[in-house]
Amino acid sequence: MADEWKLKRLLTVHTLKDQTEVKQLYDESACYYDEVALSIDYVGSAFTAEVVAKMEPNQDARILDVGCGTGLVGDGLHKAGYRNLYGVDLSAGLLDVLRKKGTYCDLTEASFGPLNSLNFTDGYFDVAMSSGSFLPTHLNEKCLPEMIRLVKSGGFIIITTRKYIFDGETGDMKLKPGLAKLVEDGLIEKVRHEESLYLKDPARDNYVVGITLVYKVL
Repeated sequence: MADEWKLKRLLTVHTLKDQTEVKQLYDESACYYDEVALSIDYVGSAFTAEVVAKMEPNQDARILDVGCGTGLVGDGLHKAGYRNLYGVDLSAGLLDVLRKKGTYCDLTEASFGPLNSLNFTDGYFDVAMSSGSFLPTHLNEKCLPEMIRLVKSGGFIIITTRKYIFDGETGDMKLKPGLAKLVEDGLIEKVRHEESLYLKDPARDNYVVGITLVYKVL
């Protein structure tokens, strides 16, 4: 188990008020982020990588990791032979850690969302994925249109988050109705929702359940 103070510091992620505090937390904890993730058996990233590889078997595909952090999803994809991995994250500290790994071909420091379009043409990517970043004060349903813009027709948006947050529409994260509206508008098509283990609950001897959302861009 990682040092208790490291774990407690990262667990404050659920109490943050805005993205300024989010950026500060991740910048400060970047040097031990992977250590804590390993100590709580964070398997959501590995499961996300498996789903991405299943949906997009072409290892030359361009894949955007939204809220990439230290690249835990990309770790699995890179080992599987994927090389066109692109990442965007708010935290310069997390990106510095990821840059040293050398697993992503392009990294962008930015607040992802409707007010900050990335400098890529429409449909540039085959897949836009995100694991663990759709949370209150992090990413929310307002980020979906930019993900859709960036993915080609027939490509996929793949998002993994905690099931209780998705089902409860917690805080400012209304992903469930946001996705439903985009399906209704004919912009995306639901492929499947798949539950899996996500991470070990530090306060209990059990696992938090995750949900991976797979949608095709129309």
